[in-house]
Amino acid sequence: MYLKLTLIQNVTEISCSILETRDSQKFEFSYKLELLGSMLDFIEKEPRDTLASPVRYKAILAIGHLSKLKPSLTLEENRELLDQCFKSLFPLPFLGEDDERRRRDSKECSAYTVTVHRVPGSPWQANEDFAGGRTNRKLVLKMFQLLETWLHSGKEWERERALQASIQLLTAYQETVHSTTQETFDRFGSLIGLIAPYSCDSLATSCQWMVDCISCLLCIQGQSINLGSAEEELRCLREALTAPDPKALFQASSKMAKVTDSKSLCGCASDQAPFI
Repeated sequence: MYLKLTLIQNVTEISCSILETRDSQKFEFSYKLELLGSMLDFIEKEPRDTLASPVRYKAILAIGHLSKLKPSLTLEENRELLDQCFKSLFPLPFLGEDDERRRRDSKECSAYTVTVHRVPGSPWQANEDFAGGRTNRKLVLKMFQLLETWLHSGKEWERERALQASIQLLTAYQETVHSTTQETFDRFGSLIGLIAPYSCDSLATSCQWMVDCISCLLCIQGQSINLGSAEEELRCLREALTAPDPKALFQASSKMAKVTDSKSLCGCASDQAPFI
């Protein structure tokens, strides 16, 4: 394991050093694909039912830095890379409050927290296409095709991580692409339909990630629809969706549905096709 971690650390440092140079976007790193393959091999060999070592999350973070280097990855290469990262991250067991063994082991708990809360969004937060503003709706929709499987998972922690990754994806798109191109989604209604049902998820954090996703989608689509008071309503409902009282939760969920339904119909009345 020590040799793996040393190699991963070296890859991270080399990538960061190249990115810090003035001519980084002109430099073609000929070992990029080879090193990405090595990082993916390390990830795939890690057990998927436990966080046995820091290899997994350090390798994924290294992939994030490598992805920003030239030559650029193709759409399918990006898709395959993220697919492998998701398969390694999302199935990790839920870290419950009653898990005394994990809580006693502060080092493992810290590594776990970094892995499941910081890492899921790192591939596109550091991705060269997003950072350079060269992505488009097609890439984002491809990413949601990957996430849809996890959003429909029967395991609540896998759904929660997929929703967390969804808001990180939408935020990255909004900040690096939409802010300059004002490009909106022609599948807006389908994206709303994919995410909105999680207002009734069993995990409060999933409900909150869902509201964040809807809010971000409305902001991105704001050029073509009148948001009105929708954003403020969503902010108020975000906390209400965590209410322990079933009646209060149902009322908040119903209000949430009315807000999203009115805006999705207004923004994309013709978008009736399934997401995939």
